[in-house]
Order: sequence, then structure tokens, then C-alpha cells
Amino acid sequence: MSVLDRFMEKAVPVSESGCWIWTGGVTGSGYGAMKISGRMVSAHRVSYDLHNDEPCGDREILHACDNPLCVNPDHLSAGTHQDNMADQVAKQRHAIGSRNHFASLDESKVSEIKRQLRMGREGKDIAAEFGVNPPTISKIKLGQTWGHVA
Repeated sequence: MSVLDRFMEKAVPVSESGCWIWTGGVTGSGYGAMKISGRMVSAHRVSYDLHNDEPCGDREILHACDNPLCVNPDHLSAGTHQDNMADQVAKQRHAIGSRNHFASLDESKVSEIKRQLRMGREGKDIAAEFGVNPPTISKIKLGQTWGHVA
């Protein structure tokens, strides 16, 4: 059976969204995957390569629909990592603030930290109170992190 035939067996069109939902294997990050020549390959990359004249190569594949299981070639485009990150930011899909699972603070705590900094309190004292390292407070003060919080 050809790669295209195997691919199309697992791609199910959904009329209301226009997405083709991948029903085969799924990676831990939620993207479809299939084995080709003994190697696991992302299903959306396979779709792009099957339906476009130029293979994606080292480029990343962006989803216009933001559905990681979608393999509809009309929803896919190739771009740089920078293009992919800009798309995430533009669509507010990036892990900012407390949506970042590594965050040890949340927006209300950062707001309070910024208030205390404006009052002239020492960063090391604030860090001790909030259980973070002084460089964390410094980055907040300099606007390098949590810039979306007033």
C-alpha cells in the first residue's frame, strides 16, 4: 500500500471545520504520527509533502486552524521557527504568564511584586517573600518577563 493510501485511511474530513482529523497514532504533544520506512514522521508533515510540489525539508509546518490533529493540506503552510512563534503570539496560543506550566508565580503575585518594587522595596526581600530567586525579581523589574502584567 502506498504512503498516500495509508495516509488517507487515517485522515477523516470534518465538514464544519474543514479540518482532516488524523485518526492514527498521536505523539505525546498531540500531533498525529505515522511510520514511514521504519521511522515515525509527523502526519501534518507527511500531508504537506504529499500535497505540495516542494517538500517541507527543515521548515516547520504551521496550522492555520490551530488544530494539531488536522492534516488538511489547505490548512498547512511551511515556514521558519520564527514564523511559527510569531503565529503563536499573534493568536495568543503561547504560554505566557501563568499559562506557562513552569511559572512559579501568577499574575496577581506579579502585580503585587511590581507594586512593591514601585514603592522602593529591595528585590532580594521581595524574592524571599515570594519564594523565588532574586534574578526573577530583577527580570520582572526590567520588563524582561511578565511584561503583560501592570
